[in-house]
Amino acid sequence: MLLEKYDDATIQAIYKVALNICSIETDQIAKQTVLNEGDRKRQFKYAEDGVHFARQFKRKCLPSTDEWCGHPIKSICEQQENADLVFTKGKKAINIGRFNWTAYYNEIEEEQVKAIDKVEAEKQLNSPVVDFPTTTQFDTLKLDNPPAEGSHNWSTSFHGLSTARFPDEVANILLEPIKPEDIEIKPDGMLYLPEIKYRRILNRAFGPGGWGLAPRGEHTISPKNISREYALICAGRFVSQARGEQDFFDVSGLPTAAEGCKSNALMRCCKDLGVASELWDPVFIRKFKKKYCVEVWAEHVTTKKKKKLWKKKDDTLEYPYKET
Repeated sequence: MLLEKYDDATIQAIYKVALNICSIETDQIAKQTVLNEGDRKRQFKYAEDGVHFARQFKRKCLPSTDEWCGHPIKSICEQQENADLVFTKGKKAINIGRFNWTAYYNEIEEEQVKAIDKVEAEKQLNSPVVDFPTTTQFDTLKLDNPPAEGSHNWSTSFHGLSTARFPDEVANILLEPIKPEDIEIKPDGMLYLPEIKYRRILNRAFGPGGWGLAPRGEHTISPKNISREYALICAGRFVSQARGEQDFFDVSGLPTAAEGCKSNALMRCCKDLGVASELWDPVFIRKFKKKYCVEVWAEHVTTKKKKKLWKKKDDTLEYPYKET
């Protein structure tokens, strides 16, 4: 709820109705619980969390009656970790003593997060794809400007595509078999070559500055994913084009996700040059996993849940898993 939409009277009414669900009469609430002046957000949070706890506590600890209900006294300060919790029935009251509200908030956080994730998932399915805010580095106007004489607009040009083969010394480097120690395996069993290895191969083949990635459009961003098309230019020639993508979990991580998107596009473009082509060959994959990898049972160090994970025979599992 956005608190800006509600006045103090409405918040108090919401609090009364919510507590009434827990079988406390509304006129009794007016006498027992007064929303003092102060921070409205804090008041609303106490009302909401107090009701939630009251319902949980009644169900777990007082199953024999519907007349008892708990709520926090309103003298709680935001800075207090512990505060008294009072249970009432008519004119009687039982103070169960100090209650650790911080621990309680942490306990219910998982349920709240699951509910939020469900709402976000529905939003993601229904939300349209939007453009990623541009920066001066990826300014559309600059990409659309006519190229200088003797150069090419790599945002649209296919100059040099398939006009001639690369020299043998370049081709030999690009098609060189990948060393087993350079190949990594993900816990789900997928083989991959770290993106820095692709860059090193291109630097050996064309030299630093002899190749580059040219954006072919702006970033496209959905609630959890960012993507962009890039063209791989080598020795002044268009070689390949691919769309890179990267998942992210928070908008603050968009710059890092944009860089991961670029690296993903580079990996896909390199397939057309034959770089690390073994990683898409099912026969090679089966032989490599049989010779260099192993699937082991692993245990999560905190949840103690067990599952099978892949790793290289000379490697150890990374946190939070340990081999059992």
